[in-house]
Parts: sequence; C-alpha cells; structure tokens
Amino acid sequence: DIRRGEVVIVFDPKGDIDLLRRVYAECQRAGRLDAFFMFHLGHPHISARYNPVGSFSRITEVATRIAGQLPSEGQSAAFKEFVWRFVNVMARALVALGRKPDYREINRYASDIEPLLIDYFEHWFDSEPSAVGWRDELQSMAIDKKSLDKGLQSRGVRAVSLVEYARRRKLYDPIAHALASTLNYEKSHFDKLVASLLPLMEKLTTGRVAAL
Repeated sequence: DIRRGEVVIVFDPKGDIDLLRRVYAECQRAGRLDAFFMFHLGHPHISARYNPVGSFSRITEVATRIAGQLPSEGQSAAFKEFVWRFVNVMARALVALGRKPDYREINRYASDIEPLLIDYFEHWFDSEPSAVGWRDELQSMAIDKKSLDKGLQSRGVRAVSLVEYARRRKLYDPIAHALASTLNYEKSHFDKLVASLLPLMEKLTTGRVAAL
C-alpha cells in the first residue's frame, strides 16, 4: 500500500518497535518519507501534533467530540447536555472570530467565559450598523447592578455593560444571545454545572498530552 502511493494509517496499541521501523523503512524506500507522520504519546519531541477539534464539517462536531467523553448515566446525562451546549457556544464564537477551536482555548473559556464574550460582542458591535458609536455610548451608560438578574450581578463590569447595551438597543445575534445566557447563571451555580467538563479539559491540556 505504501509503495502504491495509498494513504496508510497504522494503529498499534501495543507499541511494536519492529512494525514502526518497517513502516518507516518502506516509506523511505518508496520515496515518501516526507509523508510519514508518527503520533506517539511517549515521544512528544518527535511526534506529530494533532488538534482533535480543529477540523470539522459541522461546527456541532466540536461539542460532540468533547461532551461525548463525559459520563451519561443517571443524573450525569443532564450535565452532559449542558456541557454540550456550553462547548458548542464557545466553538461557534471562536470560529466567528476567525480562531480555530482547540483544547487549550476550550479549557481557558470553560473556566472563565467572560473574555470570549467580550471579544465576540465587540466584534459583533463593530460590524453591526445599528451599533455605530457603541464605544462612546458604553462609556456614558449607567448601570445599577442591583437591578440586574442575580447571575449578572457577580460578573465583570465590561461584560455586563456589553450585554446590557445590546438589550437596551434591542440588538440580536444568535451567538451573542447564547453567550449572554451563560452569564445569567450565578457563577457558583454555573461552575457546578460545568464541573464535569473542567477535569476532562485539565487532563487534555496538561503534561505530554498538552504538547501533542
């Protein structure tokens, strides 16, 4: 197959070094060494890199690949569905901003969604004809946190101001609306809802796994 120019993918769970050498040697003989890639957790310094969520045909695949690794028995099913929606919102926002989703980005915003919300809202307002001059209006806008939903009261001033500006101007964008809905949860309650996601993301972004 290698000599015929086929795409050859070898999965070797037992780590047979002779098989690896043989595949490498055949690539060399066939003049295809530039097309040889090895993915190996034990040797990150010579391993190829791989972004499991960076390539997709549908944006929902990002959330499905991540949430699919969480338990779904009993009460965990409801948390899994919440995590799927949360990750899907993050992925949609990242792609809209021209950034490719990866485990590091998902882990970063799973812990604190506000920076992503701020980036997306500013990007949206800059391209929204109905929001011309929004930066000046935002500076002069007075907000009484006590009048806001309980979830918003524990959030940062910048994020709250952007969400409130969109509400007062009756502006709508599906991704912005989904991001804003995550702020309606009280932060401590929200952290409990995504508690199952954070340990998974830590495992995928720590040590040798993170390097790959």
